[in-house]
Amino acid sequence: MNSVLLGLPDRLLYLSNQGDYAYQLIDPAQANASWKQLPAAQTPWDTHDAPYSYRSDIVYAELAGTLYAFACDPITTDETMNYVFYVATLDLDDGTAWSAWREAYREEILSPADTYLRSASATTADGRVWFVASTHQYIMDDAGGTYGNAAHLISIDTEGNAQHSLHAAIDMDDVIMQLIGGKSLKAIGSAVSFDLPETTLDLLGYDEQSGTWDYQPLDGPDALTFTDVANLPGALAATTGSGAVYAGNRLDGLDDLFAIDADSVSAHSLGMLGAASSSGLVVSGVAMSGDALYLACQQPDVEGAAGIYVVDPAVSSKLGAPDVALNAKAETVGIATVNDGLGAAASTDRALVGDIATWSAAPQTGYAFDGWYDAEGTCVSTDATFSTKVTEAAELTARFRATGEQGGGTEQGGGADDPSGTESTPAQSTPGATGNRPAQKPTAGATASSKPMPTTGDTALVLVGVVAALGAVIVAAGILLRRRGRRG
Repeated sequence: MNSVLLGLPDRLLYLSNQGDYAYQLIDPAQANASWKQLPAAQTPWDTHDAPYSYRSDIVYAELAGTLYAFACDPITTDETMNYVFYVATLDLDDGTAWSAWREAYREEILSPADTYLRSASATTADGRVWFVASTHQYIMDDAGGTYGNAAHLISIDTEGNAQHSLHAAIDMDDVIMQLIGGKSLKAIGSAVSFDLPETTLDLLGYDEQSGTWDYQPLDGPDALTFTDVANLPGALAATTGSGAVYAGNRLDGLDDLFAIDADSVSAHSLGMLGAASSSGLVVSGVAMSGDALYLACQQPDVEGAAGIYVVDPAVSSKLGAPDVALNAKAETVGIATVNDGLGAAASTDRALVGDIATWSAAPQTGYAFDGWYDAEGTCVSTDATFSTKVTEAAELTARFRATGEQGGGTEQGGGADDPSGTESTPAQSTPGATGNRPAQKPTAGATASSKPMPTTGDTALVLVGVVAALGAVIVAAGILLRRRGRRG
């Protein structure tokens, strides 16, 4: 069962990388949380055949309450082949149907006979969703052309506008990267050669202005070194508040689970959590939701069964939550809300860093909106409703001015003569049958910047959900699983 585990501030998504199933779990920390089935994305290539090695897995990312699915597929004729990059979307609040797959970009391949896909990844960063597909292909250069590898990077904003850039490694056998979200786009990866005895991974930072990647070798007590670079395309990464969690190969299990610290550009082992553990589990998905770290695990010799496990909070809380708190305050003559696109707008919210948040204010009768002000008293917008990229925790206050008009209005708190800045909270909505989130998202712990990185050691996993079989309902469970400590 191939899967993608995607963590959002208030939910987990368990998604097929072949497009044939999708589930979500609202507020997974709650004991009575239950999985809901969502429509499946399907695939964009139902109408034609192609070798599997030419196609990417379907990968997913969320932006402003919309789930994006990405895929890459070759369209061939007798003489040419084009790589076509597709995208489809699902409104997570509505949750009724995916959009049709649409073409985001296509590129003609110069030598179809020796071209294939190596890996694909997606994330949310800098107010957009990003998709990368690593390919082996014939690349044009100053000498005319040669075989090499390339990373096709696609970004899409909330208006649906797509941009493409190509990053080539002419003399290398592979360009492998797993994207990391946040304020700016990063990745874990390397331009590698199969002739080398081993490969050390790098932390990559994307400079959009120059369209280049900055490679920094990952340092620290536990170097990320692979003696078999063929395992890299199956690696897994999940964005955290301090950087990322990185796992090895999803087909064969993994040896170590690593914490990647973006500030120090270092890797720290979290311990052995894979096929070598006492449980015999293979990790097929990694995700952070709030400050909890979740793993999708399977037993290699058991067909059609998988479980979602939460890692010991003593480990995961030190990684830092990938989301931050947003607070909308209002003087007592109006109301103010903030929303990241998931569920009802409220006076408080949590949103992924790199996502989009929308702030809205409405005055009572007799008042007009004046502006949004931050904690230092600086006006950040004069629009009653505006959207902005989430870069850090934020608190904004909506201010209003009297217009001299009289008449009834919806009173909030004190009254017209009491502009005390007291926070007003609008009515909250109740989750509907589609499994939408509770009005208030769960709070998360402190970021990792003030805490030491977790150390390698024995870690407990708690089973929070079981996928019984394809198309079946995921049921909640509470089974404690412990594994052996690291070998050696």
